[in-house]
Amino acid sequence: MKSETKNNLSLYIEHVMRYSRLFKWLFIFYLIKHLPFISIPLIIKLIVDSYIPAADVMKIWYSIAVVVFFGITNVVFHTGYSVLRTEILKNISRDFRNTIVHKLQILSLSYHNKSQTGRYYSKIMIDVEHCESFGNAFLDNIWSSIITVLYASLVLAVVNAGLLLIYIVGLPLYILLYLLFKQKFNFFQHEARMAREDLSQAVNTFIQTSSLVRIHGEEKFESDKVNKKSEHIIKKYKKLAGFMGLFSCTASVTGQTYTIIIVAISAIAVIQKKMLIGELFLFLQYMNMIINNINQVINQMQIFTEFNESLNSIHEILNSPDIEHNAGKQVLETINGDIDFTNVFFNFGNLPVFTDISVSVKAGTTVALVGPSGSGKSTFVNLILGLYRPQNGAVLIDGIPINAIDMRSIRKMVGVVTQEPILFTGTIADNISHANKTSRMSDIINAAIKANAHDFISSLDEGYNTMIGERGVTLSGGQRQRIAIARAILRKPRILILDEATSALDSESEREVQQAIEKMLGKQTTFIIAHRLSTVFHADIILVFKNGIIAEKGSHNELIDLKGEYARLLSAQLNMDIDKLSYMKI
Repeated sequence: MKSETKNNLSLYIEHVMRYSRLFKWLFIFYLIKHLPFISIPLIIKLIVDSYIPAADVMKIWYSIAVVVFFGITNVVFHTGYSVLRTEILKNISRDFRNTIVHKLQILSLSYHNKSQTGRYYSKIMIDVEHCESFGNAFLDNIWSSIITVLYASLVLAVVNAGLLLIYIVGLPLYILLYLLFKQKFNFFQHEARMAREDLSQAVNTFIQTSSLVRIHGEEKFESDKVNKKSEHIIKKYKKLAGFMGLFSCTASVTGQTYTIIIVAISAIAVIQKKMLIGELFLFLQYMNMIINNINQVINQMQIFTEFNESLNSIHEILNSPDIEHNAGKQVLETINGDIDFTNVFFNFGNLPVFTDISVSVKAGTTVALVGPSGSGKSTFVNLILGLYRPQNGAVLIDGIPINAIDMRSIRKMVGVVTQEPILFTGTIADNISHANKTSRMSDIINAAIKANAHDFISSLDEGYNTMIGERGVTLSGGQRQRIAIARAILRKPRILILDEATSALDSESEREVQQAIEKMLGKQTTFIIAHRLSTVFHADIILVFKNGIIAEKGSHNELIDLKGEYARLLSAQLNMDIDKLSYMKI
């Protein structure tokens, strides 16, 4: 735990040190606004012990003027301090979020497949906010309390070192209390954080599935699931709050008891003429400052453990070694699109997906990938994109192993259209040009025309400037798909991947989308993942995946003649006897 905490703090300090210059100014602002203010008890001591006995009215008025000046100074510099503190902490939070987002972008696809998106939100938003809350607590309370305690102790050491020593003897009680409570407190904080992440994931799932839930009439069931998570988080935070309350109360009672003892000793000293009234007042004021500020620091224990737990949470992502392998240095400016698999073996963990597959695809070829669900069609494509790496064998692009290529340069030349197209909040033009932001409007319109999207876009009131909602919810499925195809066309890809691009559409939308796809074929190497075999009859090559191998390879007509797995799948879809499939030749 100590090593973990140290690593967490080093992570935070690394981000903090980027703003060391601003922190220097912040510290100067703090000293100017705070030290004069906590010097007021010294002025009161002078008034009580020196100016009143000497009947020096002018010095009393002078002292009051000084106190008023201190107050004005405090207001002015406190305002500047607050603005500068906010700027620093918001910048640190932004940097933390950018660091997390960057790491998420380089984590492997397998990591994302095993993770829950709701937990990502919790880490990026809530955990970073907890770190910011700690920063606020530190700058507003902790370092303020430390400076106040040190300053007050220095003054008391000069005024009455004996009483200060008696007071200091009791401080180890606070340390003992902290050590007794710390481990249990960390446990409760961890449980609360996990409950919060569970709730975040449950809410995320609830939102994403709201339409389906309503269709199934399961609103109450799903609402109850979220409510159970909410009840669970309440229980965890109640335990945390109860334990924190016990700790704070114990620390407070301990401090008050010890303070009463010190007050009694001081009072006796005054009675015995060993201490002046002003000196007693000064001592009580500063002793009260010390005890209050020590309690202030102790009361930040919850914020500190919450902060440490949030750093643990952030570390789960930042320390993950499961990053996408992109060690290749060769940057390709352009490619032909030749793809080769040579004796490729690939496993998901201990589960074999591909066993010794080899295939060559020439540039400009249209390849259909067919087979039952889970047979490896999407994995095949992800291997081409370098999102997965084979355990054995090699995947080559234009004869170069992908391990030697900087795959970011390849992906700039790849277009992808998926079954559920991803659209972003923004205009239609923004979405089409998303991967090609320097495109001219004429290029965007030309891509839309080729994707059979221009007519419906032009019919909208705002045309290409029409704002569409998150995930394109204001458009039909066919319209969203054609925008995604226009985006791929604008990219002018050398490799095009169509992943079930028409499977979720009605027959009219499918026809329009299929026409748009056919306009693209032949200009690049194309891989079409399809369950509906009627959409791939015209493919140059059809690869049939089964049981971790490419079971069959050939054109539509060749595979019908083979009367193997492809013919069996086609006959099942068409509800036609396998011997009569010759009528389906093209």
